[in-house]
Amino acid sequence: MVIYLSCVYGIDGNIVWPVRCVIGDSKFFVRQSGYLLDGNRPISYVCTPNDLHSDSQLEISMECRIVIEAKIIAASPKSLTEAQAKRFSPRNKYLAEEFIPQLKSLGINSSLFDAITPNDSDLKITNDVVVHRGNLYKHGTNRQGDLSSNIQVVLTLGHLQLWKECVALGLPILIFEDDVYLESEDSNIVLSAVKEFLETAAKEDSKSILYLQSTCPWRPNKELKHYDQQALTKQNSLFRLASWSDTSGTAAYLVTPTSAECLVQYVSKTPLWAIDGMIHDANKTGSINIYIPVEYKRNFKLHPTLS
Repeated sequence: MVIYLSCVYGIDGNIVWPVRCVIGDSKFFVRQSGYLLDGNRPISYVCTPNDLHSDSQLEISMECRIVIEAKIIAASPKSLTEAQAKRFSPRNKYLAEEFIPQLKSLGINSSLFDAITPNDSDLKITNDVVVHRGNLYKHGTNRQGDLSSNIQVVLTLGHLQLWKECVALGLPILIFEDDVYLESEDSNIVLSAVKEFLETAAKEDSKSILYLQSTCPWRPNKELKHYDQQALTKQNSLFRLASWSDTSGTAAYLVTPTSAECLVQYVSKTPLWAIDGMIHDANKTGSINIYIPVEYKRNFKLHPTLS
């Protein structure tokens, strides 16, 4: 008897064993046997009933696939003031009507994550500390020595919550902000880079993230980023970024459970300030490593009108 299952990758792209399967009234657990992973082609496994007195076995052809989850940080309409709604409502409309369907067409499951706001009842921000859901952080300063704004702090907290969720789920997560944009002709290039990262770099370098923003938020007209050759180390079809490289903007990147845990640990020991600055410093101190696609100029961009 041959049946077909869909098996998903777990922590850092590896299959989590055993895989539970139900056929009629019988429950089975798929145990791993010798195999060679060859792309997405079906692979044979052996399935043994959980009835310890039975010697029967089933041959299973298991279709392996990488499941990519995405979380989009977006302001909930319920938490917006009238003034804020003028700015963020068009973004929410764009996400629902354009960006989320675009991700779905690429096989990426996505959902909205309610952005944390300075007015949240479980948040307290002073000049010295930030208290969120019982966790205490030091209120940090930016590169110029100015105290980070409340908006910067809550955005960082939102990313932190998604890192914790990634660890809890045991699955890689694409993290987006609500002004992210992907040109349709670049979709398959980005998707290939994500799969390449999960199948190679994430396994060989467990504390790595895939950085996927190609435009610079502080340059005129949000120009495309450019990296000097000495800042790039080629690894398969990806580049590893040197510690001094520009990672300004966090509109799009991918974390694995291991790299997310590294970021959680880094933030727990560091004052909170701008999220992109914190990720840059985490790379600089060796807490994480950052990879980008070879065709990094064709990554996710900031939306031309909503950003």
